[in-house]
Amino acid sequence: MDKPTLPGFGKDSDTKAREAVDSMLRECGVDSGSPEFGVEGAFVGWSPFPAAALTHNRHNHFVSLLNLTDAEFAFVHDKYFNITSRSDPSDIDWALETITLHLWSIITGFCERFNHNVYLSHSRDGAHDGPFEYIDNDRSQWREEVVGYKHGLTTEHRLGDVCIFPRELSMRLMLLHRRRSHSFSLGQLVYQAMLAYEDSLSFNGSMFPMRQASVMDANLAYVVGVIEGCIAERGEHQVLIPETHHMYNQERDMYRHLYHAFRDFAQ
Repeated sequence: MDKPTLPGFGKDSDTKAREAVDSMLRECGVDSGSPEFGVEGAFVGWSPFPAAALTHNRHNHFVSLLNLTDAEFAFVHDKYFNITSRSDPSDIDWALETITLHLWSIITGFCERFNHNVYLSHSRDGAHDGPFEYIDNDRSQWREEVVGYKHGLTTEHRLGDVCIFPRELSMRLMLLHRRRSHSFSLGQLVYQAMLAYEDSLSFNGSMFPMRQASVMDANLAYVVGVIEGCIAERGEHQVLIPETHHMYNQERDMYRHLYHAFRDFAQ
């Protein structure tokens, strides 16, 4: 449904967008396909900034860490991921954006989005590329844990070999995992947010039941295990690379102090 509305898909994009919406109502409308009642469910999110699918020259923007031979991994590691906090900001951004994309794919339970399903934001004047846009996530699933899922992690993933991660995002993920309980976790937060929509859903049932929250938490546990394993082996300063964005720089001390305080308390 999203593809015809993207810029660059032909002069008739607007008419194709209307056709796509009509077909969604016709084929997926509630009450035996009657369109006047609309369609229940979650749809593709969009962005306030211009975004484009990376349909060409994708590997100028990211690297898939699945199914790499040792020689391939050595090449991409030396070219893209051999960075420190003192590296050029553009090199840091490139590497951490790729790692973030993999973290997102693992937590959302679908690791095959790299063939076509990656989007890049742009400045409104089109002069600058921005970060990846996490949209078009209709293949995300939490029926099965990502490890062993046929579209998840069925082969060796090189995330733990790269062993660099965006620091503030990693601190947040580790904090969520370390402080999880029967009433607080990443999955619980998503579950509670989705409850706001329950009363308006009559046909499909819950959008995000508790069993899916448990799967999301298991996926997060895998990610945190990789991050903490790298820290134990190589040290925090080598593994956690500060993001270059100003919004993270303003908050970094808070999350770092919280994480260390909870870690020291647990020990």
